[in-house]
Amino acid sequence: GCSDGGTAAAAAAAAAAAAAASYASLGKDRNDEDDDQAAQAQAGGDGSGTGGGAAGRNDPHREALLASVATSVNNVCYARQRMGLAGPDEALHAYQSSLDMKRRVQVRTAGTIGGKGGNDDGQVLVASDNQSHGDTTRGDDDKQKTKTNTYTANNNLTDQQQHDLSVAKTLNNIGTVHLSTAAYPSALASFRESCHLMLTILGPDHVDVSTVHSNAADALLGMKRYGEATEEYGRALKIRAGRSGMDHRKSQRLLGKIRVAAHAAQSAQTREAEE
Repeated sequence: GCSDGGTAAAAAAAAAAAAAASYASLGKDRNDEDDDQAAQAQAGGDGSGTGGGAAGRNDPHREALLASVATSVNNVCYARQRMGLAGPDEALHAYQSSLDMKRRVQVRTAGTIGGKGGNDDGQVLVASDNQSHGDTTRGDDDKQKTKTNTYTANNNLTDQQQHDLSVAKTLNNIGTVHLSTAAYPSALASFRESCHLMLTILGPDHVDVSTVHSNAADALLGMKRYGEATEEYGRALKIRAGRSGMDHRKSQRLLGKIRVAAHAAQSAQTREAEE
């Protein structure tokens, strides 16, 4: 029931938070190493001091651990948001920290996740990130379909693609936080970058791409860019309807948003004509 699900979510969040806290210094250590290397480079050194700089960054196990910490930070924050425990300031800080760590991870092999076609010692394994939706109401059937579709699409991605997809999901999460505080330009910038990565990796027909199109449309609607919002909602609807049909509740919700955008555009035109 709902109570059991909430207890499980809370337990999972607590466990992940403890794990992330245990390795939280990795992100700071990595920043310190980069600062040390930059300072040595300016001083004419090679930045390869013992235990730091390039040496630290070239440790694949350290890179893998840093990637895992980044994912844990993303997912802990997502869980806390779902439970109503994380406000916008906390969420934005957590997601941005996760993103900063992910962007520092070096993916060294073109092999696929799980050791297919690559050197295991050189791989950075990227765990699954949770991705925020503009509308978080999801039925059990829809959850299962989304999980299945995501797994099918992501199963044979290379390490670099998995890593870039992880970055894209955190960018989307950052966008939803900005959206919740009406910081629409910042939200749109995050959604645009996320969508670009997802389109490149997943293709134009994936449900996660639909989600980011819809989120970008919400930001455009908030900015009163009604025509662009309608186009983004239309892209999201095309994907969603292709997956689930026009009668699906999410397809119908997107249709409703298109009508809202069209009505807002018409009202704006009427006001301009009256002025």
